[in-house]
Amino acid sequence: MQVLRGVDAFEAPDRPVLLALGMFDGVHRGHQHLIRRLLERSSEVGGYAVVTTFDPHPLKVLSSPSQPFLLTTLEERLSLLERLGIDAVLIFPFTPDFREISAEAFIREILLTKLGVREVFVGPHHTFGKDRGGDVNLLRRMGEGLGFHVHVVDPLSLEGTVVSSSLIRDLLRQGEVDQAARFLGRYYSLRGTVVPGERRGGELGFPTANLLPPEDKLLPANGVYAGVASLSGERFLAVMNLGVRPTFGGQHLVVEAHLLDFQGEIYGQRIDLAFVKRIRNEQRFSDPRALAAQIAQDVALARESLYGLLERGDPLMG
Repeated sequence: MQVLRGVDAFEAPDRPVLLALGMFDGVHRGHQHLIRRLLERSSEVGGYAVVTTFDPHPLKVLSSPSQPFLLTTLEERLSLLERLGIDAVLIFPFTPDFREISAEAFIREILLTKLGVREVFVGPHHTFGKDRGGDVNLLRRMGEGLGFHVHVVDPLSLEGTVVSSSLIRDLLRQGEVDQAARFLGRYYSLRGTVVPGERRGGELGFPTANLLPPEDKLLPANGVYAGVASLSGERFLAVMNLGVRPTFGGQHLVVEAHLLDFQGEIYGQRIDLAFVKRIRNEQRFSDPRALAAQIAQDVALARESLYGLLERGDPLMG
């Protein structure tokens, strides 16, 4: 898969260019549904399948959200898109100059002149151009006049619920990671570097890896979770904690994971934490001994839940 940073990096292939237009944050099941339509059509016509995304996310530039909201970092998004089998990802840098491009100019100068698109795939509610002045109606109308075809792909629904990034964000903020996974098509994960902590977990008999999460990456609700940690090509069942550690009077958010049946120093290494099931809320205990007893119960429950999913052949567990 080619990664093209900006339209100037695009070189016209000797095949028809078919393009899926959007941000695709999360690369969730709805996005996958649209991209599969792109790939099916590309296979039929011998095309070159391109998917767009933006960096940074337009929301960060246009509205400056007060809390992290990204479902995927750019690195994660590219990795997920590559697995789908597309030919290229075109990253639009969302700069002040880019945001001033009118919808009509975007169609004429970028889609047609610079990319030479033959077919465009888009969701029904997609907007683009300065002040979001363009929509699918404009895209279709101009496409008819300029010689490219627009496929408007209806949203994917699962059991009557439309799959969307906003729905998944809401579920994660409520700690409902198992429900979010249904719509993502995988368990939600964080990828970051293991950093030194205060070694509280080790003192309690449950050493943890402290994760420095990426900036702007949405974190699930505070609490204790059963999950899977991926480290240096190996996977370990894990118990993860998101919170401020109130038993010790903490005030800063900590992301930490106790890897089951693992020993070793992993400071500075990259780790992925996948959130499978929420075990309980974060709570304050009377003393460290009471906390240690609760963590032992958390570990036992996590082990039972995760092994149960593995035995049942949960497809999201891999």
